[in-house]
Formats: sequence, structure tokens, C-alpha cells
Amino acid sequence: MNHLNRVTLIGRAEGDVDVRYSGSGVCVASLRIVTRRKYFDGPEERISKTTHFVKALGKFGELVREWSEAHLPLYDVMVEGRLCNSQYEVDGEVRWKTEVIVSAFEGHFIGRDYQGSVNTLEDTHE
Repeated sequence: MNHLNRVTLIGRAEGDVDVRYSGSGVCVASLRIVTRRKYFDGPEERISKTTHFVKALGKFGELVREWSEAHLPLYDVMVEGRLCNSQYEVDGEVRWKTEVIVSAFEGHFIGRDYQGSVNTLEDTHE
């Protein structure tokens, strides 16, 4: 089992969804999911907030695109997928970004639920 790479992330979608299409016509939707953790620092209650970058490819990308175009109020989202690190440069400084590449998606909208569990060709869309 030396090639395991799987993550399950449950949080709230925030911000705008960026939808693009690759040269071969594959839908690529990027979104942010925020997770929160409540903890105590002595007697004081604090909340820690972490933003996760998520990329949905193919059929999952289309699913996220449809949700964003319909302006559905998504409040909870669960994604499963693999972690992918990429390197980029800003003003000569090398930076790293970790994203979750979606292989399963479940979104809960106000008034209705939507689930998707379609396999993607994730390994061919690096």
C-alpha cells in the first residue's frame, strides 16, 4: 500500500467557482472549501479557519459548473479525492500549492440535495 493518496474533506464552499475547459474539452472547475475547528485557549474559545483548494475535473467539473451557474446556495460539501502539489513562482519566489483533485462529490443545498459519484479520468488530467 505504498501508493495510497486519498483525502475526504467536509466543509463549506466559499467564493466564486472558476470554470475552464482544457484544450481537449475537459471541464475543470476550481473552488475553495473552508473548514473550521473550535478549540479553547485557556478559558477563551477560538475558531481556526482553513481554506482548501479543490479542483473538479470532467463530470465532477460539470456538476460544480451547473451548481454555480444556477446560483444554488451550497452550504455543506463533501469531496473525496487525491492530494496534488504544484509549484509556481511569484516575484521570483517559488511557492507550493496543495489541491484536492475530486473523485467523489456530495453537496447539500438549501431545499435539496445533490450527490455525484462518477469516476473521473483524474490520472490523465495532471
